[in-house]
Amino acid sequence: MENFCNSCNLYVESDRSHCPLCGKCVNEDNLNKARKFNYFPDYKWHKKRKNVATLIVLVSLVLFDLIFCLGEFLFFNQFNIGPYVLVGTAYIYVACILPSLQMWSFSAISFSQVVLTTLLFVFIEFYSNTFGWAINFVIPSFILASSIAIYIVNLSRGYYARSNFYSSLCCVIISSVLFALSLTIFKGVVRIWPTLVSFVVSVVLFITLFVFKRKKIIKGLKKDFNW
Repeated sequence: MENFCNSCNLYVESDRSHCPLCGKCVNEDNLNKARKFNYFPDYKWHKKRKNVATLIVLVSLVLFDLIFCLGEFLFFNQFNIGPYVLVGTAYIYVACILPSLQMWSFSAISFSQVVLTTLLFVFIEFYSNTFGWAINFVIPSFILASSIAIYIVNLSRGYYARSNFYSSLCCVIISSVLFALSLTIFKGVVRIWPTLVSFVVSVVLFITLFVFKRKKIIKGLKKDFNW
């Protein structure tokens, strides 16, 4: 006969002396109690707490941005650091806070991280008028690390999410654009070898991933595009 935990409102296996969720000792008075609850606790209360926490975070971020930008403009009569704060706050929310609140999958997180981080570095470089450091080293290194991480996760998993294919493809596209820019528009300004390494590695890993997961990728693409 299963035991019952009053704190979590769920039944616990008979061979367990403590609740696996809260760790409290199972109340022996409820051993023969009629089953009136589901096996899993009701998470509506936790969902309400999450919504309240989300609202608090959003209000706090907005107030912080307003206070900082107004303070910089009123006290220093300038608006130089404010854009960094606004863009950085937006990045923190979209890339860090929102995925945890919405419980994004690894593929969605990796895809958003690659795109948002690349755009963040480009903004910082152009706004600060320090052109060259991000495109030369930071972005290629980030794309290289992202390609390797996505590849390792895909091969180490026992299952395959076709959306991870798009994350790997995103790395290939960005690295291809950077490599093309280093050969054309930014020739002589942007060093070729970092973008070349990032491009070659991302393409090789993408092709290898397609070879190992070819059937599942094709099946997923057919489902996505109704082939």
